[in-house]
Amino acid sequence: MIFDFFLPTDYTDYPDELFYLQALRIVTLTFFLVTVSPLTCKRVAKTLNGIKLRASALCVQDGHVLFIEHRSFAPGDPALPDTWWILPGGVVEPGETLHDTVRRELLEETGLECRVGGMAFVKELLYPYPGHEHAGRRHHSVSVGFHCEVTGGVLVTGHDPELSCDEQMIIRAEWLPLDGLHRYELYPPFLADILRKEGREDCAAKPPRFYDSLL
Repeated sequence: MIFDFFLPTDYTDYPDELFYLQALRIVTLTFFLVTVSPLTCKRVAKTLNGIKLRASALCVQDGHVLFIEHRSFAPGDPALPDTWWILPGGVVEPGETLHDTVRRELLEETGLECRVGGMAFVKELLYPYPGHEHAGRRHHSVSVGFHCEVTGGVLVTGHDPELSCDEQMIIRAEWLPLDGLHRYELYPPFLADILRKEGREDCAAKPPRFYDSLL
């Protein structure tokens, strides 16, 4: 099937069969949204039943990759850091395509403009994690990452326009060195391996992978 590469190799990661089928449906819809059909997020949002669809920009330039230091999605959890370094990006708005979201979020959060390229990955996040009695109750999202090329603008630390000054989650925007990513708390954590082990061209040429909530 055309979306086989999204499927996890170990089905035991999804002990709840209904949950697994729901996740598969979300990823399949996302795949067609990006590669086959010009559907807008407004139509897809009716199917996601409150699960957030996000899009993010993977920008590599001169041996550095663009990240946002962001406050934790689970403040108060002693098992998690207070802040993460994440890719610029955010939730798709009704009537907005994934590419539109990437360009808007990058400009809002970093002051930079970009050309959106191919899809890099699909990442699902549930918190609490799968297997917990209340899995996904506090957060459930599916994020689509895209290879992007910065084309203009000046790097600044942006903000979330929908949040007040006291509620801001963004701490700073910065180009992090590829050879020093091990010094930072990155999310998703697999980004460090992708960027460290593979060159920019090789990474962009590979088909996107699906990463479940435990990776």
